[in-house]
Amino acid sequence: MVIVAQLVRASDCGSEGRGFESHLSPKTFSSPRNWGGFFMSYFVYILHSEIFDRFYIGQTNNLTLRLKQHNAGYVHSTKPYRPWYLFYFHKVETRSESLKLERSLKNMKSRKRLLEWIERRMEI
Repeated sequence: MVIVAQLVRASDCGSEGRGFESHLSPKTFSSPRNWGGFFMSYFVYILHSEIFDRFYIGQTNNLTLRLKQHNAGYVHSTKPYRPWYLFYFHKVETRSESLKLERSLKNMKSRKRLLEWIERRMEI
């Protein structure tokens, strides 16, 4: 269940401190069918380490946070090759789509094929 709330000023909620005020009933968000415009997007991303000329392929629902995690050294497999730059990303609607695309890109096993795939996407 997802609960939507927003931080409001104390004067607006009749309390001395900050408080949370829910604007939508939790029942409204009990299933994805009812989410309307609140669907979460996922991204398949390709990072590039210029120093080591390496690529890394991953998927996430928060691209900015994930890039920060890679560059902060929180990801074991990418830590030695920092800094990372976002080379390409592709937005999809569901996590299952992102996992399938990530696996497909990782199975290419060839820098040339990966770059050709990106070029085809850029032409669209």
